[in-house]
Amino acid sequence: MGLLTLAKALGSKAAKLVPNEIRSPSEVLGAEEAGKQIWNWVDRSYRAGNVWAIRHAKDALANAPIKSGTRESSLVARLLDVRPTEEQISTLSPEIQGAYKFFRRKYAEHAVEGGLKPEQRVTDYFPHVFDWKKIQDKVERDLAIAMKSGDEAKVGGLMQDLDRVRNWGKKNLSQAQQVYQDLPQSIRFRHFEHRAGAGGYELDAVKSYNSYLLGLRKKLFDEPVVKAASSLLPQLSPELRGYAKWYLRDYLDLNRTEGAADSIAQGIRNFEFIRNLGFNPRSAVGNLTQQVFNVVELGPTATARGIGLMFKPEGRKLLEDSGHVADLSSIYNLSTSRAPHPKWDAALKTAGYLFTKVETANRGVAYLGGISKYLKKSPDEIAEFVRGGGEIPVAARNYASEIVRRTQGRYGKVDLPKFFRSPVGGVMGQFSTTPIKITERVVDYMRRDPKKLLAYLAIAQGTNTMAKNVFDVDLTDYLGPGYDLWEGTKALTAMSRDDWEGARKHFGRIGKAGQGILPKSLIEGRFGPGLELFRAIAGLPERGAHLISGGEPTIEVEKPRLQRLAERHLQPALMRNVRAAVRDYRAGGSPSDMVRNITGLVGKDMVVRKELLLLYEMGQFKRAAVLRRVYREETGSDLPLESESVRAAIRKRREHQRALAIQATERPEDFFLPPSVARRF
Repeated sequence: MGLLTLAKALGSKAAKLVPNEIRSPSEVLGAEEAGKQIWNWVDRSYRAGNVWAIRHAKDALANAPIKSGTRESSLVARLLDVRPTEEQISTLSPEIQGAYKFFRRKYAEHAVEGGLKPEQRVTDYFPHVFDWKKIQDKVERDLAIAMKSGDEAKVGGLMQDLDRVRNWGKKNLSQAQQVYQDLPQSIRFRHFEHRAGAGGYELDAVKSYNSYLLGLRKKLFDEPVVKAASSLLPQLSPELRGYAKWYLRDYLDLNRTEGAADSIAQGIRNFEFIRNLGFNPRSAVGNLTQQVFNVVELGPTATARGIGLMFKPEGRKLLEDSGHVADLSSIYNLSTSRAPHPKWDAALKTAGYLFTKVETANRGVAYLGGISKYLKKSPDEIAEFVRGGGEIPVAARNYASEIVRRTQGRYGKVDLPKFFRSPVGGVMGQFSTTPIKITERVVDYMRRDPKKLLAYLAIAQGTNTMAKNVFDVDLTDYLGPGYDLWEGTKALTAMSRDDWEGARKHFGRIGKAGQGILPKSLIEGRFGPGLELFRAIAGLPERGAHLISGGEPTIEVEKPRLQRLAERHLQPALMRNVRAAVRDYRAGGSPSDMVRNITGLVGKDMVVRKELLLLYEMGQFKRAAVLRRVYREETGSDLPLESESVRAAIRKRREHQRALAIQATERPEDFFLPPSVARRF
């Protein structure tokens, strides 16, 4: 059996071994033609809906520049609700008049867009949005007053009201689940229904409009997908039919509730993104290496053309209209059912600025390069075509979208694996979706075109070699999923021969190659970073019990551990990088080493210096001497290393001697010999 044939066989086997729960829906549904069609419909509808919603949101921001929760937004809402006369409107400020007229015009336009018949429309319509938490708080206050007054009749009525309000969400969810055991043929949009005249709604013009847009978006873009998908379900195999039904229900937000667990999980994910990837040049640099997949899939010519189109306004407009960069926050937020709180959203956008820019470039080159390759036209020809009013053919756009999926992956509601859609799964796997996507690409190369796998390995290795030789930068941690693909191949080969012991051995070596663009904890097989933080904190009291010795206060012994815990779990990545850069510079590093440390571009001197100081701290003086000798033989010079840093490392070891009792309960990374050092001896 030839190498390429073996790769195809292994790729097919590997795809079957992975549970559907952790595979991308596009991969699971793509096993059958009808399933592939369902996923493509959902993806296109989702992207089109995002583009539509963003366009209207920008329109509102430009023509009604008021913020939700402000006095201005409340005033505009009152005007929209009471239908003022022209004379009353004329007395208001230009800003309020402009916002009022804008929302009035938009609601009329949306009614036509939504297909509402003239006789069904409400003149001067304003949507009523209810905040059930505020209503509950008000009923509780009224009940407290009534109980003090001794009005038993009023107390009884308010208690009934309170019970109804508290059970509103649960009751409506139960009804929805009962009605939608199967897929609904239409989606309810309550703003197109007859108004019951209930009070207690919020007077917030911006919030009401956003709520209206969200509902109308579902009506306009999701309902056609539901109807089309329903007709294709009988064509699927029984196993895939059940998965497809789950997928579509989840897309319509019918599979889950919005409880405390969701809020807590989302808060953890937001915090972990800001801490690990936000404000972190390393994440942006690492993510940029994903352009390798563009080169493999498109070829160098089409990739270069995609880059050229990214510098043209016509190309950027094509990318914006595609919807491929409208949901980038879903890559790190992992939320499929709710948008982050406005304050969190602002923090995430600020922290993720570099990450988002690089991800936009990656997707832009893939999409625009795909269009160029399909049309066989240069960037200038495409730009001129678009300027002249030409429209890119649907077939070309679909081809380019498939290139984006294959090279950069899709996330969010359309392609997040099933397991990661739960609160716990979302926290545990916050940063594990990327290696899953990369693994799927590699497996896809193996079964679809093994030559592309060889091209990927060659380009990745060539890029890393050039970076080492030219820039003294090691990109092993960035190129690839963070594990040894060759060991993975040998493991799969062993499995194909029923050599399970050999497979186990090779799988055990997979994580030795580097950590990719991800936190180290994932490659070491630990919990996700959010759960890891809580696990570490929860373990402090138990570990502290081991430290009580001779009446010495536990907290004093715990100080080094508490400091390490705070550095590891609470400091943002950028701060950790800066601290590492300062320590390395003081130990003998150069200014260029400082830049590398901050950006995450690791040079050979930095790695060896760090390993040496760790060996001195561990008391491994002989091994340190061997390592310095090896460095001297390879480079022809001594490693730049300040003697004071060596003495400080030795002092640190002595200070730890009194806390040796905790070494048995410490996590491995606190006292370990790095793999790169171990391989030398």
